[in-house]
Amino acid sequence: MAARLLGCTALAAGSLGTLAALALHSVPLFFATTAIAGLGFGASFLGALNLVVPLAAPGERAELFASLYVVNYLAMSAPAVAAGLAVPHLGLLRTATVYGLAVTVLALAALATTLLRHRSAPPRNRPASTASTAADAPAEHASS
Repeated sequence: MAARLLGCTALAAGSLGTLAALALHSVPLFFATTAIAGLGFGASFLGALNLVVPLAAPGERAELFASLYVVNYLAMSAPAVAAGLAVPHLGLLRTATVYGLAVTVLALAALATTLLRHRSAPPRNRPASTASTAADAPAEHASS
């Protein structure tokens, strides 16, 4: 889960920073914040892999990875093509701003979803019978 949290946060911050760099005409800030967004994308992808790979049987993982990569490439290329088609009508800066804001909103939505799911999920790797607190445990070692 840490990779998803880091990834969503860095992707949102990097996207907003990139928009700020464009507004400020700052090339160094642009490169720095683009690197942060890239780190966020990579961490988010790693977090997604960590989430779904354990759900697949070893014999099904090739199909799972193929599906993940197809969806990932479509998710990245379709908006990029749409943005390319929008540039002649909206201009480069306005298109980049809309694209960057959309990425930021989606990253923050993914972050919120991850946090909400984590909050509402029962603790992992702990049977219900051992969910008691230390105060409920018998005092076996009290006499030693």
